[in-house]
Amino acid sequence: MPMNKRTALAALSVLVLCFAFAQQVQAQDFHVGVSEGNTFKYDMAFYWSSTNQTATAPISWVNANATEYYQTTIQTVAATTVVINTFWHYLNGTEINGTELVDVVTGNGGSILVYAANLAAGMLLYPGSLSITDRIDETITRGTRETNHIEVNKTGVENEVYSYINLFFDKQAGIMVEVYTEDVYTNMPDQTFSRSAKLKESSLWTVSGSSSNGNSDGTTPPPTQWPMEIIYVIIIAVVIVAVAASLLLLRKRKTKKQ
Repeated sequence: MPMNKRTALAALSVLVLCFAFAQQVQAQDFHVGVSEGNTFKYDMAFYWSSTNQTATAPISWVNANATEYYQTTIQTVAATTVVINTFWHYLNGTEINGTELVDVVTGNGGSILVYAANLAAGMLLYPGSLSITDRIDETITRGTRETNHIEVNKTGVENEVYSYINLFFDKQAGIMVEVYTEDVYTNMPDQTFSRSAKLKESSLWTVSGSSSNGNSDGTTPPPTQWPMEIIYVIIIAVVIVAVAASLLLLRKRKTKKQ
């Protein structure tokens, strides 16, 4: 019996090591899709409601809703970890700088701004995480960009009665393009805090409907480029004119010989 227990323990240890190795190998297959210096600007909005008619919105939440824009800049990329500079600009001119970070494979750091590049529907949001089991719901097209979408409803989160997130992020770059969240906290169970953010400018591509100076994503032809159908028509017209001119020249030569 002791020998069997040792054998079983050894087998279990090997299994655990194999699983950890598999997780490590899986993590190495994923990479960051943004680069140092990339910038992204968002419109922000904050909402508050309460079932208690005498309650009032916290002043910090009221002030947050005076945000004119929120800008993020990729500061550093080290393996799968991204450090992001954040910049809040308020309507009254106040400006606040901050820093966020995230490992796009494990989710460590907690920022919701960046994810691994080229994830697809059905895959884990953080492919190397053992605790975060959320999976991407679908990959859709928004404008000219492939976009991953995930919607998660949770109860029982630490310090929260209820938590909800509806998130869209660019598939290729892994950057958040739109999000809506709702939270009900255990110390304020009668109040709901909601927020939304939507990308309006990007240094990687021109955001649809914006005046961004970002580079085109290359999926649409330049304004000066003619469609191939027009080029074909022009070629055919030139050929027809050339053939007609040749026939006319031959007729003239025959007439002179006669």
